[in-house]
Amino acid sequence: MEILHLVAGDYDNEALKRVAPKADHSLFTYSMAYGPRISLTIETIISALRVDPDTRQAVLFVASPLDGPTSDLPCTLTIQFLVRDGELHAIVSMRSWDLCRGLPYDLMMFSGLLCIMSRCLHYEPGKVIVQAGSAHIYREWADRLPSTSAKYWVFNRDAPRSWTEAKLWALEDVQHLQKGDTPYGIDVLG
Repeated sequence: MEILHLVAGDYDNEALKRVAPKADHSLFTYSMAYGPRISLTIETIISALRVDPDTRQAVLFVASPLDGPTSDLPCTLTIQFLVRDGELHAIVSMRSWDLCRGLPYDLMMFSGLLCIMSRCLHYEPGKVIVQAGSAHIYREWADRLPSTSAKYWVFNRDAPRSWTEAKLWALEDVQHLQKGDTPYGIDVLG
């Protein structure tokens, strides 16, 4: 659902609660949602990479100086996209990374975004590289670490070919998810 919100440039807390009723919903707020934060610049990033695949300026700024010091400050600061050897890579810079609560959500979101961007730009998806100023596990979570593998959502090769198509696809899937259907273009593995 987070990836669909990201692509659609939207945020719907009630939809998140319907598809993930047991999730820690304190992690999801409008002010921390990435979709609305990057929706105005992502098409510019795609255009820049189409014009100059060697650019080093394809950077999505997630955090903003306007955020100021607050508990709602996003953990992700920037996501840079680089084309190397026919692959699109994402380099994520994070100020802080909770390895129990944040990492599972973040890796899915970053990987999903990379797959969609790769498809729109006609590149193979490359690596997601995460640099965190503070990667941590809170003491209260240390005893709760999972011992079994979790299920992951991944985008398959039927992902959209353009950003406009991706937005429509995401909005369509949000409607299907609200009805309880399996979303098109997403497989459940695990």
